Amino acid sequence: MTIATDRRSATGLLTPLLAGALVMVALGVYGRVHTPTGFAWAQEGSAGRCR
Repeated sequence: MTIATDRRSATGLLTPLLAGALVMVALGVYGRVHTPTGFAWAQEGSAGRCR
């Protein structure tokens, strides 16, 4: 029983870590392949809320 519990807790920790690592690699590849446009879409909506 102890081995099964340890394996489940290890899987529960490794799954989000691997998913996060895949997202980081995908974003890094995307940033390396695509050229910047000079347009920051993430900041466009937040500037109006701060005023």
